[in-house]
Amino acid sequence: MIKYLAIFTHDYDGWYVSFPDIDNCFTQADTANEAIEMAYDVLQLHINTNIELKNPIPEAKTYPDDIDLKQGCFIHYINVTIPTPPVRVNISLPPDTLSMIDNKANSLGLTRSGFIAYASQKIING
Repeated sequence: MIKYLAIFTHDYDGWYVSFPDIDNCFTQADTANEAIEMAYDVLQLHINTNIELKNPIPEAKTYPDDIDLKQGCFIHYINVTIPTPPVRVNISLPPDTLSMIDNKANSLGLTRSGFIAYASQKIING
């Protein structure tokens, strides 16, 4: 897991999020809480895309003291998981739970394993 510093800037349209260590990785939202959630998603997508394209993963090197924040802005660390080859596991679940997992995974275009991994990461990261 790598922690990247995110800068949250407020303007009349809502919240804008940028990452000083990552070019072309940004998002926006109506509220600060939504912006934090969107920051996790866009950062993970950016890292996953770099890995798929065999591009280097940017180094997280900016510290809070390096940032000159404007009034109404804040910084927050965003954790990102570096994907590694999956490990096969055997789990036992009640049939109804498995059915709900499969239905939700299908609606999101994910496999069962992909959904379980995604949901687990969301809970772990808050």
